[in-house]
Amino acid sequence: SEDDVVALVVLGGVFAESVNLANEQGSTLAGVICVGVGLPPPSVTRDAMAGYFDDQGEHGVGMAYHQPVMNRVLQAAGRLLRDPDDKGALVLVDARFNTSDYQRFFPPHWRPVAVTADAVASVLEKFWRLP
Repeated sequence: SEDDVVALVVLGGVFAESVNLANEQGSTLAGVICVGVGLPPPSVTRDAMAGYFDDQGEHGVGMAYHQPVMNRVLQAAGRLLRDPDDKGALVLVDARFNTSDYQRFFPPHWRPVAVTADAVASVLEKFWRLP
Protein backbone atom coordinates (compact mmCIF):
# COMPACT_ATOMS: atom_id res chain seq x y z
CA SER A 1 0.00 0.00 0.00
CA GLU A 2 1.04 3.64 -0.19
CA ASP A 3 1.59 3.60 3.59
CA ASP A 4 4.25 0.87 3.38
CA VAL A 5 7.75 2.06 4.19
CA VAL A 6 11.15 0.49 3.62
CA ALA A 7 14.04 1.71 5.77
CA LEU A 8 17.66 0.74 5.28
CA VAL A 9 20.01 0.88 8.25
CA VAL A 10 23.44 -0.42 9.18
CA LEU A 11 23.64 -3.06 11.91
CA GLY A 12 25.06 -1.56 15.05
CA GLY A 13 24.18 1.94 13.88
CA VAL A 14 21.67 4.41 15.29
CA PHE A 15 18.82 1.86 15.15
CA ALA A 16 20.66 -0.72 17.25
CA GLU A 17 19.54 0.34 20.72
CA SER A 18 16.35 1.56 22.39
CA VAL A 19 14.45 2.46 19.25
CA ASN A 20 10.79 1.59 18.78
CA LEU A 21 9.90 1.74 15.09
CA ALA A 22 6.10 1.78 15.51
CA ASN A 23 4.23 4.28 13.38
CA GLU A 24 1.44 6.64 14.45
CA GLN A 25 -1.20 3.92 13.97
CA GLY A 26 0.68 1.57 16.29
CA SER A 27 1.80 -0.77 13.51
CA THR A 28 5.30 -2.11 13.89
CA LEU A 29 7.77 -3.57 11.47
CA ALA A 30 6.73 -6.54 9.36
CA GLY A 31 10.27 -7.68 8.71
CA VAL A 32 13.97 -7.13 9.12
CA ILE A 33 16.50 -8.24 6.51
CA CYS A 34 20.14 -8.55 7.56
CA VAL A 35 22.35 -8.67 4.47
CA GLY A 36 25.77 -10.05 5.31
CA VAL A 37 27.16 -10.95 8.69
CA GLY A 38 28.73 -7.58 9.48
CA LEU A 39 31.95 -8.96 10.91
CA PRO A 40 33.88 -6.51 13.06
CA PRO A 41 37.25 -5.55 11.58
CA PRO A 42 40.31 -7.47 12.72
CA SER A 43 42.16 -5.82 15.57
CA VAL A 44 44.88 -6.60 18.07
CA THR A 45 42.26 -6.57 20.85
CA ARG A 46 39.91 -9.01 19.08
CA ASP A 47 42.81 -11.28 18.16
CA ALA A 48 43.97 -11.27 21.80
CA MET A 49 40.39 -12.07 22.87
CA ALA A 50 40.30 -14.96 20.39
CA GLY A 51 43.59 -16.26 21.80
CA TYR A 52 42.27 -16.02 25.35
CA PHE A 53 39.13 -18.02 24.53
CA ASP A 54 41.15 -20.57 22.56
CA ASP A 55 43.33 -21.04 25.67
CA GLN A 56 40.13 -21.60 27.70
CA GLY A 57 39.04 -24.37 25.34
CA GLU A 58 36.41 -22.19 23.64
CA HIS A 59 36.16 -21.29 19.97
CA GLY A 60 38.15 -18.04 20.10
CA VAL A 61 37.23 -16.68 16.67
CA GLY A 62 33.59 -17.38 17.44
CA MET A 63 33.68 -15.48 20.70
CA ALA A 64 35.74 -12.55 19.38
CA TYR A 65 34.12 -12.15 15.96
CA HIS A 66 30.93 -14.20 15.45
CA GLN A 67 29.26 -13.50 18.80
CA PRO A 68 29.34 -9.69 18.31
CA VAL A 69 27.72 -10.21 14.89
CA MET A 70 24.89 -12.15 16.48
CA ASN A 71 24.44 -9.47 19.16
CA ARG A 72 23.73 -6.99 16.36
CA VAL A 73 21.35 -9.43 14.66
CA LEU A 74 19.48 -9.97 17.94
CA GLN A 75 19.22 -6.20 18.40
CA ALA A 76 17.74 -5.91 14.91
CA ALA A 77 15.28 -8.70 15.74
CA GLY A 78 14.38 -6.76 18.87
CA ARG A 79 13.24 -3.86 16.68
CA LEU A 80 10.92 -6.31 14.93
CA LEU A 81 9.34 -8.01 17.95
CA ARG A 82 8.62 -5.48 20.68
CA ASP A 83 5.83 -7.28 22.56
CA PRO A 84 4.29 -10.77 22.73
CA ASP A 85 1.60 -9.97 20.13
CA ASP A 86 4.06 -8.83 17.43
CA LYS A 87 4.72 -11.04 14.44
CA GLY A 88 7.43 -10.51 11.85
CA ALA A 89 9.99 -12.16 9.63
CA LEU A 90 13.73 -11.93 10.22
CA VAL A 91 15.59 -12.72 7.01
CA LEU A 92 19.32 -13.42 7.25
CA VAL A 93 20.91 -13.10 3.81
CA ASP A 94 24.31 -14.75 3.99
CA ALA A 95 25.16 -18.45 3.79
CA ARG A 96 27.39 -18.06 6.86
CA PHE A 97 24.27 -17.66 9.02
CA ASN A 98 23.46 -21.28 8.11
CA THR A 99 26.67 -22.56 9.71
CA SER A 100 27.21 -23.74 13.27
CA ASP A 101 29.71 -20.88 13.77
CA TYR A 102 26.74 -18.49 13.84
CA GLN A 103 23.81 -20.74 14.74
CA ARG A 104 25.42 -21.59 18.09
CA PHE A 105 24.59 -18.00 19.10
CA PHE A 106 20.94 -18.18 17.97
CA PRO A 107 18.39 -18.11 20.80
CA PRO A 108 17.07 -21.61 21.52
CA HIS A 109 13.52 -20.71 20.42
CA TRP A 110 14.60 -19.66 16.92
CA ARG A 111 13.73 -22.14 14.21
CA PRO A 112 15.76 -21.02 11.18
CA VAL A 113 14.75 -22.23 7.76
CA ALA A 114 17.27 -22.08 4.92
CA VAL A 115 15.64 -21.20 1.60
CA THR A 116 16.93 -20.43 -1.86
CA ALA A 117 16.48 -16.93 -3.24
CA ASP A 118 13.72 -18.04 -5.61
CA ALA A 119 11.71 -19.54 -2.71
CA VAL A 120 11.79 -16.51 -0.38
CA ALA A 121 8.53 -15.00 -1.65
CA SER A 122 6.52 -18.22 -1.29
CA VAL A 123 7.98 -18.97 2.18
CA LEU A 124 7.11 -15.47 3.39
CA GLU A 125 3.60 -15.69 1.91
CA LYS A 126 3.07 -18.95 3.81
CA PHE A 127 4.46 -17.39 7.01
CA TRP A 128 1.99 -14.48 6.85
CA ARG A 129 -0.94 -16.88 6.32
CA LEU A 130 -0.16 -18.74 9.58
CA PRO A 131 -2.43 -17.89 12.51
